[in-house]
Amino acid sequence: MSKTVVDVIWAAVGPLLPRGSEGRPLGCHRPRVCDRLCLRGIIIRLVTGCSWESVECLLDGEVSDTTLRSRRDEWAAAGANRNDIMLFEPTIAEIERRGLHHDIDTVHLDRGYIGARVDRAARKAGVTDIVRPHKRKPSSGPAEPAPAPLGLRWTVERTNSWLSNYGQLRRNTDRKPEHRLAQFALAITLIITIKLIDHRDRWQPHLPPIR
Repeated sequence: MSKTVVDVIWAAVGPLLPRGSEGRPLGCHRPRVCDRLCLRGIIIRLVTGCSWESVECLLDGEVSDTTLRSRRDEWAAAGANRNDIMLFEPTIAEIERRGLHHDIDTVHLDRGYIGARVDRAARKAGVTDIVRPHKRKPSSGPAEPAPAPLGLRWTVERTNSWLSNYGQLRRNTDRKPEHRLAQFALAITLIITIKLIDHRDRWQPHLPPIR
């Protein structure tokens, strides 16, 4: 995984992570392993699909497999059940600050982003074309399967292809659903980050796309 991608993700999630105690009772144990190294180890496992023990070896024993597991559980417990709508305003504000809002023609949002708060933030950034799914009207009769739109299947196949690039998603060895969901969320974060970096560098031919 590119260092640039890891740097971007760390800049976003680092300040949000719970802060553990750096000290140890009686000073008889090793200091707490830094969060950035643990994040790197978690990403290595997601990308390669290797075991936690293998990640420990790849990181030259700087962090143990037990520490990586416990840090994953700690972060998953602290980051669960957050409403995504709270992130829309700071996200669109950062896009506007960087002058990237001029490149936005249409914003596609799901039903979780309905509300005056979202609309105000979008209008402030000059974004007026917002597309959301329409709420389906209840039907009195039996539900009929909706026909698959022709020409749109490629978006599903493309996304599946992106996700299958991550070894831990291809052959998942974790037993708990919360661990699998955390892997899926991290993979989506990596995919979006990579696409945004490639879009940023699209006018710099000397920089190859991130793979």
